[in-house]
Amino acid sequence: MTIHIKKRSSSVLKRSLTDERAIGLLLSKLRTSVTHLNVVHQFLYANYGSYKDMTDEIAGLGLEDFARELYAGGKVRNQFGRQMILGDIFQYLFIGRGYYAAVKNCRNMQKFIELLLRVANLLLLQENLSVRADLRKALIDELTAKIAVGEFIEPSHRDTIAPRLRALRKYRGAIIKNENEGIAYEDVFDSLLPKRLGLADELIVFAVLLFKRYGYVVPLLMSQRLIRGGCQRERSSLDYVAPPDFLVLRGKGESIGIEVGSQKDVQNTEFSLRTSIPVIAVRPGNHDHPHPFRCAFCREWILYAPQVIRDVSTGALVPDEESIEATKYFADKIPKTAQADLVFYGRAENRLGDVPSTDRRYHYNCVRDQEVVKRRVGGKTRHKRSGVVFPLPFIEGLAGLMPE
Repeated sequence: MTIHIKKRSSSVLKRSLTDERAIGLLLSKLRTSVTHLNVVHQFLYANYGSYKDMTDEIAGLGLEDFARELYAGGKVRNQFGRQMILGDIFQYLFIGRGYYAAVKNCRNMQKFIELLLRVANLLLLQENLSVRADLRKALIDELTAKIAVGEFIEPSHRDTIAPRLRALRKYRGAIIKNENEGIAYEDVFDSLLPKRLGLADELIVFAVLLFKRYGYVVPLLMSQRLIRGGCQRERSSLDYVAPPDFLVLRGKGESIGIEVGSQKDVQNTEFSLRTSIPVIAVRPGNHDHPHPFRCAFCREWILYAPQVIRDVSTGALVPDEESIEATKYFADKIPKTAQADLVFYGRAENRLGDVPSTDRRYHYNCVRDQEVVKRRVGGKTRHKRSGVVFPLPFIEGLAGLMPE
């Protein structure tokens, strides 16, 4: 099989600019809503005595802890994490309000599923700053220039956070946790982006739950705690439970929790014991190769191809496998628009010239000139498959859950 690859720059740049304008539009509307609320509040505070008095009484309660849950100046483990706040606010665009547009008609629902998958791609591009030191440094400069220092860096932890941020700005290497590279910078880098990889996976799972029609989907991504009662007496204890990421409401009163990832066994067990609702742990990809997939050569994240996203959102392609062979998908003819999204799945040299002992995923453009790749793509190895694929938004853990 011969695959002709054209330069990636123009088509990718055009797609990126389109996505940037789209997300920029949503964020701009969110900013306008906040401005509207602030104008109403400030006007009434200045011109309405009773309103001012009530506001002053509220201020007397002390809202610093609540305010930090809307923006925290960095990340301090077990105390606050800006990445979680940014992730929740980002999710609100789609889960808090987006479904109102989605349920208007079938075309909007298809567009909503496509939007979730495309935004997951966008979040992976953001996370590529983990291996793009120049962009990472420039982003830090931009943030520190546009956000007041007292907001961007938590005043109570300034002596800890500020030096770490300066060190990250100077650092030229990669930050890859599972390769034990740049671990010292993990927390401060994590605080720059909205929940990084976890948010992308949650949006992908949400899209597939909607597409597959397993039941009525209740997103609980922004409801990190479900509360039962308050503390009416001094010795009353707080009563809350951490829910899974989604609930699926099915026929005959059946409810199933869906948790993205497998690191919350204790939390899932407690939720099930308290509510009698079973919880399924799921993940994009599989246990041995969980999504997202990092290219073993350039170490940037591998994205879903736009054509794959469009076909999944309309139902033309069902993601029941992790990937689909490129020639099978396009009947031996790869469209120019899809060539840049090809993925080689096999064994090729990494950036250090080493060949791993197990199959890995690579951007095809990164390894297409290697002889080991040419042999496999040309069918000159013992492998039956071509090795050139398009990844699909396959979710492990849902096999036993039948669509309704």
